[in-house]
Amino acid sequence: MEKTSNVKKTTLRKLLVAAFAVAILCPLAKAQTMGGDDLKVVDFNSDVQVRNKTVVADNGWIYLMVHSGRNTGNSNVRIYRSKDDGVSYQLISSWSPSDDYRYQDFDIVVTGKDESDIKVWSVELMNKPGTYESRVDVFSRDANLENPVHTYHEDFSIVWLYNVAIATNYRSPSALSNGGFPFALAFAYTGYNSTHKISFLDYVFSLDGGQTFTKNLLFHQDGERKIYKVDLSLGSTSESMGHNAWPLMGVVFEMDEETWTSNIGFLSNFVDNDPEYEWSAPIKVSVSDRSYSPKIQMMLDEDNNTINGEKCHNFMITYSEYDPVSSDWDISYVRPKPSFRYGKGHTPTMNDLEEGLLISSPKDETNSGLGYDKNGNNYLITYAQKKGMVRKP
Repeated sequence: MEKTSNVKKTTLRKLLVAAFAVAILCPLAKAQTMGGDDLKVVDFNSDVQVRNKTVVADNGWIYLMVHSGRNTGNSNVRIYRSKDDGVSYQLISSWSPSDDYRYQDFDIVVTGKDESDIKVWSVELMNKPGTYESRVDVFSRDANLENPVHTYHEDFSIVWLYNVAIATNYRSPSALSNGGFPFALAFAYTGYNSTHKISFLDYVFSLDGGQTFTKNLLFHQDGERKIYKVDLSLGSTSESMGHNAWPLMGVVFEMDEETWTSNIGFLSNFVDNDPEYEWSAPIKVSVSDRSYSPKIQMMLDEDNNTINGEKCHNFMITYSEYDPVSSDWDISYVRPKPSFRYGKGHTPTMNDLEEGLLISSPKDETNSGLGYDKNGNNYLITYAQKKGMVRKP
């Protein structure tokens, strides 16, 4: 018998497909589906590691980033753009490392309202094979991926970098004109420090639209690759919940990594990572230790911090989780209860969060993605569905 969830399912059938095969969640209440046939933009051989990310500018242009050949001699990044609501895509930029470094991971966000002021922001992790030399770079480019501005750079001589995510609150400005001007920008990345023998999660934020940045260490664990995949989201300032300054940020990440196992950690604060609101430890939001690929989306609408009519902080976390009974992978979710709050010296627990099964069937559901539609007040969920065994990447 097929297990049930409260979301209708659509299938993302190809590895690299421009979406519009999404399930929409109206804060975990009503559900609907949208979209038609998948549109193939580009395909790869099955042995090539590929990551993709889709972002949408305020004028509706869709940017699709494709990063292939991670940490190999043919590592490459391509960015496609659609000006017709995803009907067609054109390659507008492609580049590969020009020295001994290789792309390890790559992520993008977009700000701006029209072609004249659109900026595509990229955060780029690079490693030099056979060494612990690595670097982190942030660039902004115009709507045509031209005129790059190098806004952040850091070199490491004892670090191997793993994974990165970038986010902005550009689409959720404060009604009180607080929370960063012209907007906040932040990224989080994971890596391994070979001298101190620790895996770490770093958080870097800007409160002035990417002009200046501040870096904080959020979390670390002893051992190599104990912390791996990470996702980051910046939400509203949540005036309705009594927060009138900086927007809220949430970070989810794989932790306690062992062979084929990991837990999902969750940390949250204001975007400036106020030490008075720092949590004593991450919340482990996964039910089992066979969980991976976490995603988070913070609420972008200040005036609608409710769940099922109750006043409450509003965000969603999803991740892939193995079901030992059915021997397949499902998508689970976590959301806050009304008891979840931000307070000085206060660390929430799983008692302040609600967890549940989001998507499940006799097939494998993996690699969830999250977004938020401000106009419809909906969370957007995408995922891959595959029949047969899915190994954790």
